[in-house]
Amino acid sequence: MVVSSKVPAQFKQVPIIEYLAARFTYLSVDEWRERVENGRLTHNTLPCTTNTIVTQGDIVTYHMPDPDKPPQLEYTVLYEDDWLLGINKPGTLLVHAKGRYVRENLIYQLRTYHNPPLPHVNLVNRLDKETSGVIMLAKDKETLRHMSRQFAIGDVTKTYLAIVHGTPSPASGTIDLPIGKVDAPSKGNHFGIDAVRGKTAVTHYETLHTCKIHHGEEISLLQLTPKTGRTHQLRVHTKALGHPIVGDKRYGIDDERIREENGRLLLERQALHCAATSFQHPHTGETCLIEAPMPDDIESFLQSAEC
Repeated sequence: MVVSSKVPAQFKQVPIIEYLAARFTYLSVDEWRERVENGRLTHNTLPCTTNTIVTQGDIVTYHMPDPDKPPQLEYTVLYEDDWLLGINKPGTLLVHAKGRYVRENLIYQLRTYHNPPLPHVNLVNRLDKETSGVIMLAKDKETLRHMSRQFAIGDVTKTYLAIVHGTPSPASGTIDLPIGKVDAPSKGNHFGIDAVRGKTAVTHYETLHTCKIHHGEEISLLQLTPKTGRTHQLRVHTKALGHPIVGDKRYGIDDERIREENGRLLLERQALHCAATSFQHPHTGETCLIEAPMPDDIESFLQSAEC
């Protein structure tokens, strides 16, 4: 597999190793040096060395070794026609390439290994890596444009299930709090409630069940219906409600309280699942409802609790 990058303006007359290590941090300086020495990188289509200097506008190409076999990344097709694809994404899979995960993501799998491959498929919406459930994709640009507009104007209804710490009071309601990006350098992109610069964000919630886990802490299963689509909206809003999502490593609380005696987390990822997505089909006009069953890990976690 071959991937290329165009050197941006902030890199002017710097060694190629320095550029690679600064921009693509999923490999160390030594690892990038080894790949240059092994001839896996070119500079403006020509072979390069560790002494090669790059500057703005240059093209650096990385010839990645092909895997012996496709990664074992499971997903389930929930819906498919000539224009759309609905996938049940597991809570361990990125939706697109990020860092070192060039192949280990949904888009690459669909474009390369799906039967048949879908080279032109594109995401209509996104889910965080650790969020499971329904995700929609379009097979052509016209369908992508129509679906993206429906999502943008709020004509798509998404229903999530989430396990949160504690018991919300009242048991149901609406969270109407603006969300904006906040400073948290150690955690990458981080969002929070921002009454001054934040964008409107609205989430309806309903408590479905309240349970106790092995040492007595209460947890609740919520149904969440976002009316807007801000980044990390449900995670930020449940935290603002005082009941963050169980297993959320960025917005959650100390999950020492949900560990077994041997130290293993009872739930290895955030307990957030997109259970259903409803929209108007852009070509037939029919109302479509795509549903994804509760994943095994969240189901097992609930079964281990006293509900």
